[in-house]
Amino acid sequence: MSKLNWRRGWPLTPQRLRDKWNDLATPEAVLRNLEMVNSGLEEIKSRLDRIDTKLDRMWRHIDLIRTHTAAYIGNGVTLTYLPDQTPILVNSDDYYGPLNLINGGRYEEENIELLFSFVGDEALTFVDVGANLGFFSLTLGKRMRQYGKVVAFEPHPSLVELIRYNAIINGLEPVVTIHPHGLSDSDEACDFRFPKGHLGGGVMGDAGGDEGFEIVRSHVRRLDDVLGSDATVDLMKIDVEGREPAVLRGMQQIMARSPKLKILFEKLGTHVGHEAEIESLLRPFGFQLYGVSGMAQLSPLAEGELAGFSGCAFAAHAEQIDALDRRRFSVYPSQLSVPDRPPPQPGEVLIAEGQPGQTLFYGPYWFLRRGTWMLTVHGKIEGDIVMHVAERFGYVLHTQRMSASRMQWQFECDRDVLDFELVARPIDRNARVEIERLEMVRL
Repeated sequence: MSKLNWRRGWPLTPQRLRDKWNDLATPEAVLRNLEMVNSGLEEIKSRLDRIDTKLDRMWRHIDLIRTHTAAYIGNGVTLTYLPDQTPILVNSDDYYGPLNLINGGRYEEENIELLFSFVGDEALTFVDVGANLGFFSLTLGKRMRQYGKVVAFEPHPSLVELIRYNAIINGLEPVVTIHPHGLSDSDEACDFRFPKGHLGGGVMGDAGGDEGFEIVRSHVRRLDDVLGSDATVDLMKIDVEGREPAVLRGMQQIMARSPKLKILFEKLGTHVGHEAEIESLLRPFGFQLYGVSGMAQLSPLAEGELAGFSGCAFAAHAEQIDALDRRRFSVYPSQLSVPDRPPPQPGEVLIAEGQPGQTLFYGPYWFLRRGTWMLTVHGKIEGDIVMHVAERFGYVLHTQRMSASRMQWQFECDRDVLDFELVARPIDRNARVEIERLEMVRL
């Protein structure tokens, strides 16, 4: 007796196999089996979805810990991290800006996004007036590291020291130049009064008594004198607690010879009293004034309307503003990597071709804010390619087939993306791309 006879129907003879096959081949049996397969696939999909949900939750917890990590190192200084993992030293006994940096690091995101939208791959100069801890200098410096330079001005010696150390720990010493004085329309020694516990609120001259203030003896200079007779500026941020007219008076030559100059400046409160002077200093050089909303949107301000505006304002030549919605940036060929050869030079087109499985280009390893994004390829695609959105050096988040008939792609990032990169690979044999730039717009 066979050892398998204990199970009904065993042993399987050829006739029994034919009978079982006939039973399974009936339409009813096929439908039952398909339903079982579909049910199994749904269960697998459900389990994968649960795994994805757990992974997303894990990443969020990791990002929460990462962006709220801080270590006190003494003398009122704390090391913390921005959302893009930039380490930054802050004066933690200050109860204004530094607390935002310690508590998650999200600070003036719309203003940074606005400035990023004007960063290309050419040699740019960014001037940071009233640099404080160097937040803008560091953030713009990292984006402009390849070809740009940052010139920072800060009169408080403790903040100057922190900016210097922040540049060092981020490898930005060759990019960031720090001037330990303020800017104005004269060259002289002067007193700055800084509210105790708020070094970002320092004012030049008499602040209405010395009580509650730290008095620092420093200097002011004219930007025209500091940068020299042939220097130009492309981007500028001014935060000098109401002294903007004096800074503008001291940079008339810079404004005259800088056709691409764009200026972000703080203008808190309505009808402060110096609005007409600011307009009179900017408009003769062809600047259009804009108000900046909380969504990095520019709203044109007609003559006289600056007085009724409160917030951050922006000055630029109208021909430099191709869109009022500044939730955008572009990745240029020189900021991408191509296997087995140097990246293109600034202004060059990236031309690459290959076989399926090869990599055409990848990069740029920047920080991408969470949100819905539209990618537009400016250039040409011959054949079909696959484009990946990846993070953390190779972890693929999204994939899309692209071709000459599909040059745009919308995708969703429900969390911040670290070390963001776009990776292109051929699908067709001998696929080819000519990339002028890759434009990213946050919808």
